Amino acid sequence: MILRKKVERNFKVEINMKMSENTISIPLSFDNTSKLGGIKRIHWIDEARGLAIILVIIGHVIGGLGSEIGGGEDNLLRTIIYSFHMPLMFIVSGLVAHENEYRGFKNFLSQILRLFIVLYMPYLLWGYLFWADKYFVYAGNVEVNLQQGLELFWNYSAWVSGWYLLTLLAIKILDLCMAFSISGLLILVFSVSERHSKVLETMGRGSMAPYVLHAYMTIPVRIILQKCGCRDFAVYVILETVVAVLCSLIVIKIMERVKWIKAFFYPTVLLKRR
Repeated sequence: MILRKKVERNFKVEINMKMSENTISIPLSFDNTSKLGGIKRIHWIDEARGLAIILVIIGHVIGGLGSEIGGGEDNLLRTIIYSFHMPLMFIVSGLVAHENEYRGFKNFLSQILRLFIVLYMPYLLWGYLFWADKYFVYAGNVEVNLQQGLELFWNYSAWVSGWYLLTLLAIKILDLCMAFSISGLLILVFSVSERHSKVLETMGRGSMAPYVLHAYMTIPVRIILQKCGCRDFAVYVILETVVAVLCSLIVIKIMERVKWIKAFFYPTVLLKRR
Protein backbone atom coordinates (compact mmCIF):
# COMPACT_ATOMS: atom_id res chain seq x y z
CA MET A 1 0.00 0.00 0.00
CA ILE A 2 1.36 3.37 -0.99
CA LEU A 3 0.15 6.48 0.78
CA ARG A 4 0.72 9.72 -1.14
CA LYS A 5 -0.18 13.11 0.22
CA LYS A 6 -0.78 16.07 -2.03
CA VAL A 7 -1.45 19.55 -0.68
CA GLU A 8 -3.29 21.81 -3.14
CA ARG A 9 -3.90 25.54 -3.11
CA ASN A 10 -7.42 25.20 -1.78
CA PHE A 11 -6.10 23.30 1.28
CA LYS A 12 -7.47 19.94 0.19
CA VAL A 13 -5.42 16.83 0.81
CA GLU A 14 -5.73 13.78 -1.40
CA ILE A 15 -4.34 10.43 -0.34
CA ASN A 16 -4.16 7.64 -2.92
CA MET A 17 -4.07 4.19 -1.43
CA LYS A 18 -2.87 1.76 -4.10
CA MET A 19 -3.69 -1.85 -3.55
CA SER A 20 -2.73 -4.09 -6.49
CA GLU A 21 -4.51 -2.45 -9.48
CA ASN A 22 -7.16 -0.62 -7.48
CA THR A 23 -6.78 2.99 -6.38
CA ILE A 24 -8.82 4.55 -3.60
CA SER A 25 -8.82 8.34 -3.24
CA ILE A 26 -9.73 9.77 0.16
CA PRO A 27 -10.21 13.57 0.29
CA LEU A 28 -8.94 15.03 3.53
CA SER A 29 -10.47 18.48 3.86
CA PHE A 30 -8.86 21.21 5.90
CA ASP A 31 -12.09 23.25 5.78
CA ASN A 32 -13.22 21.91 9.18
CA THR A 33 -10.07 22.40 11.19
CA SER A 34 -8.86 24.05 14.36
CA LYS A 35 -5.60 25.72 15.14
CA LEU A 36 -3.84 24.67 18.33
CA GLY A 37 -0.39 25.92 19.25
CA GLY A 38 0.08 27.25 15.72
CA ILE A 39 -0.61 23.82 14.19
CA LYS A 40 -3.50 23.12 11.80
CA ARG A 41 -5.42 20.06 13.00
CA ILE A 42 -7.76 17.85 10.96
CA HIS A 43 -10.76 16.99 13.15
CA TRP A 44 -11.48 13.50 11.82
CA ILE A 45 -7.85 12.41 12.17
CA ASP A 46 -7.92 13.46 15.82
CA GLU A 47 -11.22 11.60 16.23
CA ALA A 48 -9.81 8.41 14.70
CA ARG A 49 -6.79 8.64 16.99
CA GLY A 50 -9.12 9.31 19.94
CA LEU A 51 -11.13 6.17 19.17
CA ALA A 52 -7.93 4.15 18.93
CA ILE A 53 -6.62 5.35 22.30
CA ILE A 54 -9.96 4.59 24.00
CA LEU A 55 -9.78 1.08 22.52
CA VAL A 56 -6.26 0.80 23.95
CA ILE A 57 -7.66 1.64 27.39
CA ILE A 58 -10.50 -0.88 27.07
CA GLY A 59 -8.12 -3.60 25.86
CA HIS A 60 -5.73 -3.03 28.75
CA VAL A 61 -8.59 -2.97 31.26
CA ILE A 62 -9.90 -6.34 30.02
CA GLY A 63 -6.41 -7.83 29.90
CA GLY A 64 -5.78 -6.83 33.50
CA LEU A 65 -8.92 -8.52 34.81
CA GLY A 66 -8.86 -12.09 36.10
CA SER A 67 -10.15 -14.91 33.92
CA GLU A 68 -12.55 -15.92 36.69
CA ILE A 69 -14.74 -12.89 35.89
CA GLY A 70 -14.33 -13.13 32.12
CA GLY A 71 -11.22 -10.99 31.63
CA GLY A 72 -7.68 -11.87 30.60
CA GLU A 73 -5.88 -12.23 27.29
CA ASP A 74 -8.33 -14.82 25.92
CA ASN A 75 -11.37 -12.54 26.19
CA LEU A 76 -13.19 -12.31 22.82
CA LEU A 77 -13.77 -8.54 22.97
CA ARG A 78 -10.09 -7.97 23.74
CA THR A 79 -9.10 -10.22 20.84
CA ILE A 80 -11.30 -8.24 18.45
CA ILE A 81 -9.94 -4.90 19.68
CA TYR A 82 -6.35 -6.12 19.42
CA SER A 83 -6.92 -7.21 15.82
CA PHE A 84 -7.05 -3.62 14.56
CA HIS A 85 -6.68 -0.86 17.17
CA MET A 86 -2.89 -0.48 16.94
CA PRO A 87 -2.80 -0.68 13.12
CA LEU A 88 -5.33 2.16 13.23
CA MET A 89 -2.88 4.21 15.32
CA PHE A 90 -0.08 3.52 12.83
CA ILE A 91 -2.23 4.49 9.85
CA VAL A 92 -3.23 7.80 11.45
CA SER A 93 0.42 8.54 12.25
CA GLY A 94 1.32 7.76 8.64
CA LEU A 95 -1.36 10.06 7.25
CA VAL A 96 0.18 13.12 8.89
CA ALA A 97 3.79 12.26 8.00
CA HIS A 98 5.61 14.69 5.70
CA GLU A 99 6.95 13.57 2.33
CA ASN A 100 10.04 15.78 2.56
CA GLU A 101 10.84 14.75 6.11
CA TYR A 102 14.17 13.07 5.34
CA ARG A 103 15.63 15.05 2.44
CA GLY A 104 19.32 15.71 2.86
CA PHE A 105 21.72 14.06 5.30
CA LYS A 106 21.78 17.00 7.74
CA ASN A 107 18.00 17.16 7.75
CA PHE A 108 17.86 13.38 8.13
CA LEU A 109 19.98 13.54 11.31
CA SER A 110 17.90 16.40 12.74
CA GLN A 111 14.66 14.50 12.09
CA ILE A 112 16.06 11.33 13.66
CA LEU A 113 17.00 13.37 16.74
CA ARG A 114 13.53 14.89 16.79
CA LEU A 115 11.94 11.44 16.63
CA PHE A 116 14.00 10.32 19.62
CA ILE A 117 12.88 13.40 21.55
CA VAL A 118 9.22 12.88 20.58
CA LEU A 119 9.02 9.11 21.12
CA TYR A 120 12.04 7.74 23.00
CA MET A 121 12.20 10.33 25.78
CA PRO A 122 8.53 9.85 26.78
CA TYR A 123 9.07 6.08 26.54
CA LEU A 124 11.97 6.24 29.03
CA LEU A 125 10.28 8.75 31.35
CA TRP A 126 6.94 6.98 31.65
CA GLY A 127 8.42 3.52 31.30
CA TYR A 128 10.66 3.97 34.34
CA LEU A 129 7.84 5.60 36.30
CA PHE A 130 5.62 2.62 35.52
CA TRP A 131 8.40 0.13 36.37
CA ALA A 132 9.11 1.92 39.68
CA ASP A 133 5.41 1.92 40.54
CA LYS A 134 5.10 -1.83 39.91
CA TYR A 135 8.44 -2.63 41.59
CA PHE A 136 8.01 -0.54 44.75
CA VAL A 137 4.24 0.06 45.13
CA TYR A 138 1.77 -2.22 43.34
CA ALA A 139 2.86 -5.15 41.17
CA GLY A 140 -0.59 -6.02 39.83
CA ASN A 141 -0.98 -9.25 37.87
CA VAL A 142 2.63 -9.32 36.61
CA GLU A 143 5.63 -8.54 38.82
CA VAL A 144 8.74 -6.81 37.49
CA ASN A 145 12.34 -7.23 38.60
CA LEU A 146 15.50 -5.12 38.73
CA GLN A 147 16.91 -6.65 35.54
CA GLN A 148 13.86 -5.54 33.58
CA GLY A 149 14.43 -2.02 34.86
CA LEU A 150 18.04 -2.11 33.64
CA GLU A 151 16.96 -3.45 30.25
CA LEU A 152 14.14 -0.94 29.77
CA PHE A 153 16.33 1.12 27.44
CA TRP A 154 15.80 -1.47 24.69
CA ASN A 155 13.39 -4.04 26.19
CA TYR A 156 9.84 -2.96 27.01
CA SER A 157 9.03 -6.06 29.12
CA ALA A 158 8.85 -3.90 32.27
CA TRP A 159 6.34 -1.57 30.56
CA VAL A 160 4.55 -3.63 27.93
CA SER A 161 2.48 -0.68 26.75
CA GLY A 162 5.71 0.99 25.68
CA TRP A 163 6.10 -1.37 22.74
CA TYR A 164 4.05 1.02 20.61
CA LEU A 165 6.41 3.96 21.10
CA LEU A 166 9.49 1.85 20.31
CA THR A 167 7.83 0.25 17.30
CA LEU A 168 6.52 3.56 15.99
CA LEU A 169 10.02 5.03 16.37
CA ALA A 170 11.48 2.20 14.26
CA ILE A 171 8.73 2.47 11.66
CA LYS A 172 9.09 6.22 11.29
CA ILE A 173 12.85 5.90 10.92
CA LEU A 174 12.34 3.29 8.21
CA ASP A 175 9.57 5.46 6.72
CA LEU A 176 7.09 2.60 6.69
CA CYS A 177 3.36 2.66 7.17
CA MET A 178 1.22 -0.28 8.22
CA ALA A 179 -2.38 -0.77 7.14
CA PHE A 180 -5.06 -3.42 7.69
CA SER A 181 -8.58 -3.78 6.35
CA ILE A 182 -10.58 -2.94 9.52
CA SER A 183 -8.39 0.08 10.29
CA GLY A 184 -8.65 1.30 6.69
CA LEU A 185 -12.45 1.05 6.85
CA LEU A 186 -12.55 3.12 10.04
CA ILE A 187 -10.30 5.72 8.45
CA LEU A 188 -12.71 5.91 5.50
CA VAL A 189 -15.75 6.25 7.80
CA PHE A 190 -14.16 9.06 9.82
CA SER A 191 -12.96 10.89 6.70
CA VAL A 192 -16.42 11.10 5.08
CA SER A 193 -18.49 11.62 8.24
CA GLU A 194 -20.00 15.07 8.71
CA ARG A 195 -20.63 14.55 12.43
CA HIS A 196 -17.80 15.12 14.88
CA SER A 197 -17.19 13.95 18.43
CA LYS A 198 -15.53 16.45 20.75
CA VAL A 199 -14.53 13.64 23.14
CA LEU A 200 -12.80 11.58 20.44
CA GLU A 201 -11.23 14.69 18.93
CA THR A 202 -9.80 15.82 22.28
CA MET A 203 -8.56 12.32 23.14
CA GLY A 204 -6.88 12.10 19.75
CA ARG A 205 -5.40 15.59 19.95
CA GLY A 206 -3.64 14.77 23.22
CA SER A 207 -3.38 10.99 22.80
CA MET A 208 0.04 10.73 24.49
CA ALA A 209 -1.49 11.64 27.87
CA PRO A 210 -4.12 8.86 28.06
CA TYR A 211 -1.66 6.45 26.47
CA VAL A 212 0.93 6.80 29.24
CA LEU A 213 -1.42 7.62 32.14
CA HIS A 214 -4.44 5.33 31.73
CA ALA A 215 -2.98 2.58 33.94
CA TYR A 216 -2.66 5.07 36.82
CA MET A 217 -6.31 6.04 36.26
CA THR A 218 -7.80 2.55 35.98
CA ILE A 219 -5.86 0.63 38.65
CA PRO A 220 -7.24 2.67 41.63
CA VAL A 221 -10.77 2.02 40.34
CA ARG A 222 -10.02 -1.70 40.04
CA ILE A 223 -8.60 -1.85 43.57
CA ILE A 224 -11.72 -0.15 44.97
CA LEU A 225 -14.02 -2.51 43.07
CA GLN A 226 -12.02 -5.51 44.26
CA LYS A 227 -12.24 -4.36 47.88
CA CYS A 228 -16.00 -3.97 47.41
CA GLY A 229 -16.16 -7.57 46.23
CA CYS A 230 -17.33 -6.73 42.72
CA ARG A 231 -17.10 -9.63 40.27
CA ASP A 232 -19.07 -8.15 37.37
CA PHE A 233 -16.93 -7.98 34.21
CA ALA A 234 -19.03 -5.20 32.61
CA VAL A 235 -18.81 -2.99 35.70
CA TYR A 236 -14.99 -3.17 35.67
CA VAL A 237 -14.67 -2.44 31.95
CA ILE A 238 -17.23 0.37 31.80
CA LEU A 239 -16.26 2.13 35.03
CA GLU A 240 -12.49 1.92 34.49
CA THR A 241 -12.83 3.13 30.89
CA VAL A 242 -15.14 6.03 31.79
CA VAL A 243 -12.86 7.18 34.61
CA ALA A 244 -9.78 6.94 32.37
CA VAL A 245 -11.46 8.93 29.58
CA LEU A 246 -12.75 11.64 31.93
CA CYS A 247 -9.41 11.99 33.71
CA SER A 248 -7.62 12.05 30.34
CA LEU A 249 -9.85 14.86 29.09
CA ILE A 250 -9.02 16.89 32.20
CA VAL A 251 -5.28 16.27 31.82
CA ILE A 252 -5.38 17.18 28.11
CA LYS A 253 -7.22 20.44 28.81
CA ILE A 254 -4.68 21.32 31.52
CA MET A 255 -1.63 20.49 29.41
CA GLU A 256 -2.96 22.56 26.51
CA ARG A 257 -2.94 25.56 28.81
CA VAL A 258 0.28 24.90 30.76
CA LYS A 259 3.33 24.52 28.53
CA TRP A 260 5.67 22.91 31.08
CA ILE A 261 3.09 20.20 31.84
CA LYS A 262 2.61 19.52 28.13
CA ALA A 263 6.40 19.12 27.81
CA PHE A 264 6.19 15.89 29.86
CA PHE A 265 4.10 14.40 27.05
CA TYR A 266 5.33 16.36 24.03
CA PRO A 267 8.95 17.51 24.68
CA THR A 268 9.10 19.32 21.33
CA VAL A 269 7.00 22.19 22.75
CA LEU A 270 10.23 23.33 24.40
CA LEU A 271 11.98 23.61 21.04
CA LYS A 272 11.91 26.89 19.22
CA ARG A 273 9.81 26.84 16.07
CA ARG A 274 11.52 27.94 12.91
